[in-house]
Amino acid sequence: MKTLHSKILLTISFIITAFTSYSQDCSTNNPDRQDVLAYIDHLENSENGVIASALNQEYFIPIHLHIVNDDEGNPPSSGDLEAKFITGLNGANSFFTNGMQFILCGVSEIDNSEYINISTFAKATSLNNEYNVPNALNAYIVQYVFGEGNAAASFPWGDWNSLILSGSPAETLAHELGHYFGLLHTFQWPLAITPDNEWNSFVYPNNCWCCECADGNPDDTNAEDCYACGVDTCDCNANNSGDLIDDTPVDPGRSNCPPGICEGPCFVSETFTVNGVSFTYEATYTPDYNNLMSYFTCRNTFSPKQLQRMKMTLLTYPTRMNLVDEDEPNCDIFISSLGRVEKVAIKPENDDIELVITPFGTNDVTVEEVGIGDICVRTTQTTEGVYFLQTCNLPEGDVDVKVFPEGKPSGTNLTDKVNTLDLLTLQRHITTVDPLKSSFQFIAADVDNSGSLNVIDYVNIRRAILSVIDEFPAVSSWRYVPDYALSDEDFLLDFENNPFTALWQHPNGQEYSYSFNSQENTTSYLNEVDLNLSNSDVFNEKTWSFKGVKSGDVLLEEEIENELLLNDQVLGYELSSSIPKNAEFYINLVVKGNNVNLAAYQFGLLLDDSAIEIIGFEQGDLTSFTPENFSVSELENGGNFLKTLWVGRGTNQEAPNFQLSSNGTTLFKMLVRSKKSINQLDDIILISKGAIGDCPQSLISEIQ
Repeated sequence: MKTLHSKILLTISFIITAFTSYSQDCSTNNPDRQDVLAYIDHLENSENGVIASALNQEYFIPIHLHIVNDDEGNPPSSGDLEAKFITGLNGANSFFTNGMQFILCGVSEIDNSEYINISTFAKATSLNNEYNVPNALNAYIVQYVFGEGNAAASFPWGDWNSLILSGSPAETLAHELGHYFGLLHTFQWPLAITPDNEWNSFVYPNNCWCCECADGNPDDTNAEDCYACGVDTCDCNANNSGDLIDDTPVDPGRSNCPPGICEGPCFVSETFTVNGVSFTYEATYTPDYNNLMSYFTCRNTFSPKQLQRMKMTLLTYPTRMNLVDEDEPNCDIFISSLGRVEKVAIKPENDDIELVITPFGTNDVTVEEVGIGDICVRTTQTTEGVYFLQTCNLPEGDVDVKVFPEGKPSGTNLTDKVNTLDLLTLQRHITTVDPLKSSFQFIAADVDNSGSLNVIDYVNIRRAILSVIDEFPAVSSWRYVPDYALSDEDFLLDFENNPFTALWQHPNGQEYSYSFNSQENTTSYLNEVDLNLSNSDVFNEKTWSFKGVKSGDVLLEEEIENELLLNDQVLGYELSSSIPKNAEFYINLVVKGNNVNLAAYQFGLLLDDSAIEIIGFEQGDLTSFTPENFSVSELENGGNFLKTLWVGRGTNQEAPNFQLSSNGTTLFKMLVRSKKSINQLDDIILISKGAIGDCPQSLISEIQ
């Protein structure tokens, strides 16, 4: 966990309407272009005076939340407004990757019907002047916000000094904070655009309407109205056009693009009339549909230079730089309204991998007070993987709690998502043919909890697949890494290098390692998290969240293709003559494959135990035979169930482990004794495809 270097004290208003629905449009007024240019001029002239350590420093911004009721104390809307605000603010914080973070520092209520509807900027300013708490960013929840949109913000160079929002979704909060720290809409001057991301500029025939004259006024055609423009030519570039930031592509505006568009080109056709002459301008654009300063529905990020501009505004602009203060205000502690439990999978990307994070589904999360017992158990919601804390009635103050998922979610068993492909993946890692690429794979594979990967892990996973064991001896079915630990950059770096040796310096001062060791007095960072409710970190959703991996699921791929396993046509069974009672004979399990390279297989056989008795198994054509690859169990309704698997011993990633013959390859031989006369093999043996994992097989059997 990073230490608190500095505290930012903001004295701005943050006004939030409590509508249950909201528009992405905002009511922030269009800025005067010359004001914007003077602002940017100031930033550029001040840049040399900012030391690198200040830009790299982390700043925390305390927020005071005001809930504006009517005179009778009726709230502006229903629901837990504080919890909704915290959820939105946690989401907004995730977008600020430049070291600016916001924390809830205080909550109060205002009973004043005069301010329950904010109809003008002047009324918002009056509310700010009357109720703003010093040394904090002031946020107001009201019923109504003025303007065509549902959100507005003051620019750093403006006279008005607050943010106005309708509701508190994360994207809207981040968008308005962007305005407050100097960002324009990405479509700020949409009539002055060139296509193909060449930045915003447009030249009227025989006129200079471009760059700094592109304020929407076609009468501005004189040279003195232009910034960096000549009489006959316009010197337009990425820095003096559009939103005046050169890493945000041209955005023609949501109204010019198909509704709901999130990728691909956007075609624009505009007709202009200049000096009585009409002409049509047509172009195709590819804006950044994910940019938070746009109006598109899929916005979720700031550009690097947008983040840099906000940080520079904070540190150098007169109306914002006073917000930086070394003093830390006295803050109340507010607990996040929710936590998350998510599953980790990996997606191969050439020689690298991409982590795939998905909601966990149903999982019970327990919060218990240390030394006392359970405070509450909350179940995650299937669609989002969230569990809610606001109804937990958590105690206040200096109270130690433990938070942990239950480890074995409902509806799962030991070998869900675990099959022979995982054994193959682990074997290739152990033999250094193809090392694992993700720290989460290491945790999934270490089923003996030894902090190393070896043949014991291989044996335990094999025994689980074959149902020899119904639980791993040293770990639970699922293991969890707390997001609280992963949020610490120092720990994350060590974790990604080697999760077995990574150490987490917990904010409580204790050091947490991979495994619990009573002799060395070390605690594991896995599966649970220790919290003190007086620590401001409890405000953050990530403090209460976990990333889960399935024990034994070494491959960790979300979608598994079974190209390493058999998938041929089943040819069936034939008997050339009947088998008498009490005769010993072999059933050879044979598969035909036209030069197919076999790396592994697994399947099951349903056997009629009233007809045959299994004596043993012997090697067929495949190498690396072992009786440990078989298990036989009795079924409740009668009969035996044989489970078997095999993993080849290939020593090269590209080389085949075993090449199947089109004439038939014997996988293994099963020696049996007949308990009665047998005329038809189909009556006593049935191949169960996918019986021990979703791995369809193709087999034929022959009688000797």
